[in-house]
Amino acid sequence: MNHLIGPDTDLNTVKGPFDFCPVNIEIRLFQDGQRSSYVITSINGQSLGTEHLQGIRSPIVRINFPDGAIRHAAKIPDNATHFCWLNSVDIAQSDIAKNASKNEMAMLLHGGLAYFNQDGSHTYNLIQINRFRLIETGCLWLKGPKPWRSEYTQSLRSEGRLASVQHTHLWDKGVRYVAFLNSSEEFMNANDTNPPYIATEYWAFLYLFNDDTTPNERDCFYEVSPVPFGEQPTE
Repeated sequence: MNHLIGPDTDLNTVKGPFDFCPVNIEIRLFQDGQRSSYVITSINGQSLGTEHLQGIRSPIVRINFPDGAIRHAAKIPDNATHFCWLNSVDIAQSDIAKNASKNEMAMLLHGGLAYFNQDGSHTYNLIQINRFRLIETGCLWLKGPKPWRSEYTQSLRSEGRLASVQHTHLWDKGVRYVAFLNSSEEFMNANDTNPPYIATEYWAFLYLFNDDTTPNERDCFYEVSPVPFGEQPTE
């Protein structure tokens, strides 16, 4: 199977197939005003001790897709009720992180998804962390590009969810920031009388092209959609 290349020859994004695989990383969650964050406490069972690895995460939301296909394709644990996206972290000051195995390193450098089970006391108990990977047997594809409504960029920025681009390919194409969009995430501005803006029913990766995050006509996002193994998505 050939990897499908997006129709936008300028961005030229590899669109799949992908899947997720579990990594051996433990975290603690924090909330600081509008910003949701996390701290890595261990990698491959090795405690980080005094080494400090902290990153931004998306808000924790309930797993509520329009169908069960993406749950199977993304290898979401059966007992998971909620999830959040974990942005990448700076591993420069961590000897433990710099010596992590392949899958754990990929999550640290490029981000991943954390799954939780919410108990009766409304506590989120971590079940599993998965990292995104390009693989021939995957059943997930990126569909797009789709135009982004730039009036909602500020809400992502205020939450600290815009991550500086780490991929050389994306940087060379002009992308400066990436953000993960939650499934059915609603965006509204103050005093907005319009219905909430929902970019995707599933997940999506947002790409912004200006250094200062001001609007650019090339700003766009790609939806993560489930497609049966051996097939390719239709746009």
